[in-house]
Amino acid sequence: MIRLILNLIRYGLYVAYGYLLLLLIAIQGGKYDWMSDMDPSIQPGDIVDDSGDRATAKVMIVVSMVLLQAIMLAVAQRRHERKFAFFLMAVAVVTYYITR
Repeated sequence: MIRLILNLIRYGLYVAYGYLLLLLIAIQGGKYDWMSDMDPSIQPGDIVDDSGDRATAKVMIVVSMVLLQAIMLAVAQRRHERKFAFFLMAVAVVTYYITR
């Protein structure tokens, strides 16, 4: 019974990680990039957005992803699961730097 609960927790953490990874990839780019599609004379870099909302959200997503994998390390029973958790932590950080 405990093994079943641990497996459900493990799969739930993987699903949450995958969702956050897709969310991190989805919020790349600028908030006003769509304006150049409507009017080509407007360049996306012309509009300055100093709010930093996207950057804050992306950092929070990456921190959540790393924390999920830290929980995976605590729940992991095998060595390859621990290695995979470290790998997924690295994927989260690399994805963050690529989509900046």
